[in-house]
Amino acid sequence: MESKTHPGVQEVQVDGLALLQIIKHCNESKGGATADGQLLGLEANGKLEVTNAFPTAENKADYDEFIKEMMQLLDKVNVDNNTVGWYRSAFIGEWITSNTIRVQYEFQNAIPESVVLVYDPHTTTKGNLGLKAYRLSSHFMAFYKKKDWSHINFARHKIDSGDIFEEIPMKVHNSHLIHAFLYEMQEQDGFSCEFDRLDLGGDAPFEANLKIMSNSIDELIQDQGKFKSSQKGVKRVRDQIQHQLAAVQQQMASIQQQKATVEEQLRKVREQKKEEETNGNEISKEEKLTKSKEEMEGKEEWLKKSKEELLKKPLPYLPRLDAYLTSHKIGHYSAKVKTMIGENMAKMFEIDALNSEL
Repeated sequence: MESKTHPGVQEVQVDGLALLQIIKHCNESKGGATADGQLLGLEANGKLEVTNAFPTAENKADYDEFIKEMMQLLDKVNVDNNTVGWYRSAFIGEWITSNTIRVQYEFQNAIPESVVLVYDPHTTTKGNLGLKAYRLSSHFMAFYKKKDWSHINFARHKIDSGDIFEEIPMKVHNSHLIHAFLYEMQEQDGFSCEFDRLDLGGDAPFEANLKIMSNSIDELIQDQGKFKSSQKGVKRVRDQIQHQLAAVQQQMASIQQQKATVEEQLRKVREQKKEEETNGNEISKEEKLTKSKEEMEGKEEWLKKSKEELLKKPLPYLPRLDAYLTSHKIGHYSAKVKTMIGENMAKMFEIDALNSEL
């Protein structure tokens, strides 16, 4: 997908200490609950550096007060206290939700360069670091601001299911001393992985991803059925509005015709007044015609307002945000399955090459 990242942010660099803080918090999460927290750091030279992280308060009612106190404490010990986004845990990539979008929109709206780091503990236990950096695309930010989830608004902003989140390149940064220590550990026999990296890992991760993708496809099919039913309701409402508009137009045409007749009668009465001597009957007739004309103008104004209200009446479109998220989720898991297949195929070729040499 074409990159649409913030002009000043080209990549995300996460310090090893911040990464360990995120992993520790997510692994300690009780009962498989979603863990989330704030990211601290700075943006410089097109690189968003994440230097620290801390978990948010469990009681969301005290969220603002907790963040304020943490920032003050970090400032006292000279630690970076600039918010650059947030992080959250995700089991096998289950993070594409409307709540994630809402939180990321609030961060990105206040801090344009902010990102969300998604950590997957399950993937990490299988030997691959499950950490990705995402942000909302600029097109979706403009769309979300309207708070209109209809398919018409999606089409107006040219939003596709793949245009919601965009991935930003990410790397982990460690100091030179830590690199030297890791190289020393690598030389020890106890830390040799031998042929463990060629393990295909079994079918469990592959089956889990396929199951989630299959459930997402079922959800999308059900949503398509709801959408078709809702479109029938929209058509009924639209037909009712058109019928009411036609009735208003007919009444307006009748009023305008009557108004033109009264104006013509008034003109003749006034011309007659100029030619003949004015009397009480003529004054009474002119007053009646003038009053009748004013009543018709008032009714005409009321019909115009009724017409404007009918034209502004919203149609009961079914919100499509969840459907687009489901479609985005299917694409996300398809890419994961494709990557898993590619990795396992490469391992199989390596194993075959090793066996042929034995």
